[in-house]
Amino acid sequence: MAPSIRIVLAGSAVAAGAAGNLLAIVLLPWANYGALEMRLDRFPGWLWHVAAVAVLYAAAAWALLSPPARRRVPIVISALAGLAAAGTAVALATRYDDASLFFDWIVPAIRPVLGTGPVLAVLSVLVCLAGVGSRWPRPSERPVPVRPGAPT
Repeated sequence: MAPSIRIVLAGSAVAAGAAGNLLAIVLLPWANYGALEMRLDRFPGWLWHVAAVAVLYAAAAWALLSPPARRRVPIVISALAGLAAAGTAVALATRYDDASLFFDWIVPAIRPVLGTGPVLAVLSVLVCLAGVGSRWPRPSERPVPVRPGAPT
């Protein structure tokens, strides 16, 4: 596959992941109590997830824009931030049925349901990591070291 096509596909995967995470963070509910939708900002510790997502996409952009010889560090940072973003999404999603997090004095007698936000957040992180991981330097892209004094 041509390098320019690989760059476009990787960039598209990162953009799709960013759009999915933005949708999950801003619009989609992370828990449903009947007709009441609990968005991400109602969960304690939600800023950790947003921070991990921000670091993930900053490192992903860095990885996409770096030359092949300098691409490994941002890809590893992306992987670690993606692990943190997915982990915080799962950790927050497991608390969806704790009504005392969302309600002060009245707790609805409705069985809560996990929302679509955490599912889309984790899937978006995986799509982004697949795009960034595809930019790992190939052997043909790595520069060959030249010894001083060797004929070129």
